[in-house]
Amino acid sequence: MNTHFIRQKNKQSSSKRVCITIIKQTKLLEEKYKNILGIQPNRSQIYLSYLKTLINKLKNRTE
Repeated sequence: MNTHFIRQKNKQSSSKRVCITIIKQTKLLEEKYKNILGIQPNRSQIYLSYLKTLINKLKNRTE
C-alpha cells in the first residue's frame, strides 16, 4: 500500500498533514484516468465530489 501525505489548509493553523492510505485498485484507476485525459486526477476534488454525492444519497434516503 502507498501512503501519501496531503496538506490541508486550516484557518487556525498554517497547515495540517493527513495520512491517507491508497489501495492498489485506486492507483490503477488513477493511472487509467491519466492515460485517457493526460493529467493526474486531483484527489481532493474527487474526494470532495464523492462525499457530496454520498451525503446527498443519504439525505434522500432518510427523507
